[in-house]
Amino acid sequence: RPDPGRQHDRARDASLPRARMRLVDAPGSSFKRADLRQANFSPTSPGAGGPGRPVGVSFAEADLSLANLFGTECRVFGLSPGCDFTRATLRGTNLRGIRCQPQSPNVAACVFTSADLTGADLTGAELLSVVLDGVIWSNTTCPDGTNSDAEDGDGGTCLDNLTP
Repeated sequence: RPDPGRQHDRARDASLPRARMRLVDAPGSSFKRADLRQANFSPTSPGAGGPGRPVGVSFAEADLSLANLFGTECRVFGLSPGCDFTRATLRGTNLRGIRCQPQSPNVAACVFTSADLTGADLTGAELLSVVLDGVIWSNTTCPDGTNSDAEDGDGGTCLDNLTP
């Protein structure tokens, strides 16, 4: 059933493993519950145009295990977060340099509520406008390059290591 708040809603429950995608001109897209294992959202081949800039994209409950979102810049779309990773599986995902910067005083650029970041790499990520409630941290590389499992007083998370 289409979500009236979104312009593009065709990839819900889709199976798109190893897909190569650019989300520059797809505001409001939904990949809810989609299989996006090993998908590449950051093309690096000549002429590919560089990292994606998702605008109001939902990855809620999607499986993004081992996907590449290197350098992705998440942009708010109306009242929707730039990238919604609520309950998404991001095991081993390349989130290096992802940018979640403030664009709206009322909407977070990225939402990771209850997301599984086991083994994910957030090195250099700019998590300045983000919701991290209930995140599963396990052997996650934090934005500053430390490991979430390190005994640094934050309870096995990256919450004290969010600045690159």
